[in-house]
Amino acid sequence: MKVAIYVTLVVLILGAGTGYAIVPNYLKVTYEEVNPLGTAKIGQLVNARLILNGTTPLPEEARLNISTSVVSPRVEIIINGQMVDRLGESEFEITLPSEGVEEVEIILSKGFTPEVAKKTTVVLLDVKTYVKYKGEKGVYQEEAKLIIPVSNIVISGAVESIDSANRKLETAEKSVGDLKASGINTASLEAKLKNIEDILSTAEALYEKEDIELAKSTAESAIKILDEVIFEAGTLEVTKDTKSSLVKYGLIGIVVIVIAGLLLLFMRRREELG
Repeated sequence: MKVAIYVTLVVLILGAGTGYAIVPNYLKVTYEEVNPLGTAKIGQLVNARLILNGTTPLPEEARLNISTSVVSPRVEIIINGQMVDRLGESEFEITLPSEGVEEVEIILSKGFTPEVAKKTTVVLLDVKTYVKYKGEKGVYQEEAKLIIPVSNIVISGAVESIDSANRKLETAEKSVGDLKASGINTASLEAKLKNIEDILSTAEALYEKEDIELAKSTAESAIKILDEVIFEAGTLEVTKDTKSSLVKYGLIGIVVIVIAGLLLLFMRRREELG
């Protein structure tokens, strides 16, 4: 019994110690905004806005760490109504007031998206807070990371072609699968589908290697073959339906002829019997 009590006390003490070791989150994100919405082009003007509110308890030391991946950024930081500008700096730290923070507003009011070789996620604002509470080690707390995908017309075209080819491949595979399930020989179509899968894998590998134009043309060649496969599958489907209809109507015709023959035979028998 005593052993159980001691074990319980030790667990409670350790639990309490662990509780004190948890560093509270000093700032809380209350608003975030990114412009433009969707994908941005290379060299496009972008902006972002983030609002954080302070909480208690107050740390002994607090610093705001801000970084961005845009070109020629202008970042405005408004802390408790006081503004600080940072022109052209991609990363910096600002000491937060020791008396506490009511509100921090961070505005990326000017910046241009960088050159990219393929569709890339670019960081507009990456915000962390360094805090040190009494009796604890200082830590960096992740607050927010505002991002935007960056592309250009050529890159977007390659992505769209690859996506379109993958969608058509799914359609073609379903059509061929349905034909095969109905007993039609689809060996030639299946061979073409395997070839298309290899071509698409090549297109995706070229895209990853940043050979964008060749990736686009390779995906387009896959789409051309897929259109042929879908057309051939449709033709086979029509042929199958036609044969099915001929068999069905043929059977109906036979039944009609048999019934007509029986009726004729019946009528002749009646005439013979007077």
